[in-house]
Amino acid sequence: MNNNLSVAVVVCTIVQRRQKLVRCVDSLLKNIVLPDEIFILSGDRDDMAFSKQVTVITTAIVGLSAKQNVGVGLSKSDIVVFTDDDCIVSNTWIKTIKKTFLAYPNIDALFGPVKPNIATRPRGGKCPSIFYMDDNKFFYTPQGHQHIGSGNNMAIRRKTLLESGGFKTWLGSGTAAKSSGDAELIVRLLGTVRIMMHINSGNVVWHDRWLTQAEYMIHELDYLLGDTICYVYFSFTHQFALRRIRNRWKINFWRYAHIAKGILLRKRFKLKRGMIYALKETYTLVAGTTLGLFWRLLSK
Repeated sequence: MNNNLSVAVVVCTIVQRRQKLVRCVDSLLKNIVLPDEIFILSGDRDDMAFSKQVTVITTAIVGLSAKQNVGVGLSKSDIVVFTDDDCIVSNTWIKTIKKTFLAYPNIDALFGPVKPNIATRPRGGKCPSIFYMDDNKFFYTPQGHQHIGSGNNMAIRRKTLLESGGFKTWLGSGTAAKSSGDAELIVRLLGTVRIMMHINSGNVVWHDRWLTQAEYMIHELDYLLGDTICYVYFSFTHQFALRRIRNRWKINFWRYAHIAKGILLRKRFKLKRGMIYALKETYTLVAGTTLGLFWRLLSK
């Protein structure tokens, strides 16, 4: 294989997931083709002992997107690859990424499947941020990120990241928006005549984050907030983003309609829980719409 194309991996972490981070790094170091650089961005001041192939950067910077930008700035590689600290990558991950970028030199970003790590699944647990696509596919026009891939299995040319300004630091985990740094980047890059690809072979990532039903509902609301901010922001320039926001509000409306139907039919089972979630969803949509409009106006 031509190894002239260099690859850096950036993993951002928090102290609560130290054990999972160790497993993530271990899976990276077991790859058939090793990454040229591995950067761990952590807010934890304690020393983390890894092999000399791994560079640990402790930083006071808050927010996933801001930390990812730091990793991009530190890297000297052609391709920057992102995964989460609670993910385990396949041993052909780096090889497949290099091979694909070499085979398709016109693509700017590459995504792959993210599967739940069933081996650690607790009873009743639900794993978020999972992505499946059966076929390999190219993307040329702006569209919802849920059709393309997830930020925990994302490879982008460093030149593309630098030219675009990287991730928006007002989005992503650890910010008021709580998510969607990857979603915004995907839509923005596709809007500047960039080409993306998803492949479903050799670059699998397993997500090892299991939530209870209550935790999963909180997670869904967090993602709804970032998603709403992101697509309200783009609704001024992309029709699909406006449709996405309208659909989010429609879902919330029909949730109330379903609750009203249950009350009329005297089916009180889980009605209180359903009403509480519907109200939280409405609050999240209002907050997301307001913040999305704010950031859009601010960017003028």
